[in-house]
Amino acid sequence: MNGELMSGKKIEELAKIVSYVPQDHKPPFPYLVREVVLMGGRTPHLGGFFGVKKRDKEIALDAIETLGISDLSDRPYNQLSGGQRQMVLMARALAQDTPVLFLDEPTSALDFQNQMKIWKIMREISADGKTIIACTMIRIMSPGSVTG
Repeated sequence: MNGELMSGKKIEELAKIVSYVPQDHKPPFPYLVREVVLMGGRTPHLGGFFGVKKRDKEIALDAIETLGISDLSDRPYNQLSGGQRQMVLMARALAQDTPVLFLDEPTSALDFQNQMKIWKIMREISADGKTIIACTMIRIMSPGSVTG
C-alpha cells in the first residue's frame, strides 16, 4: 500500500489495510450478529489489554445500521439464512474500516433489493476513496433463451 511491500507485514497490520468478504461463512458457534461484526470488524483496531472501547461498539453498530440489518443484531449468526449472513459479513467488513475491500461474490445469496443496496453502498464507499475489488458472476441471457 502506498508503495510499501505487503509481504513483510504481520497479519495484524494487514488486517488494518485489507478486509475480506467471503462468499459464504458458517461459524460453529452461535455468536450474535452484533458480536460477529464487532469481533471480526474491530479486532485489528483493539488496543491490546484493554479490549473493546465504546467507539469500537459504535463503529460496529453503525455498520449494522448502514446495511439495514439492525433487526438481526441479537440473533445467532449461525441460524441466519445465507443472504442474511452475507449482509452481516458486509457489515463486518465495513466495521473493519480498511482502505481496501476484497469481495468474493458479495451478492450471490441476496435478493435483488439487497443486491442493489450492496452495490449502492460499495459505490458510496469507493467515492470516499476506498478500493473495492469484487469477484462476481453476471449471467447475461439473450432474448428467447428463457423457456417457459
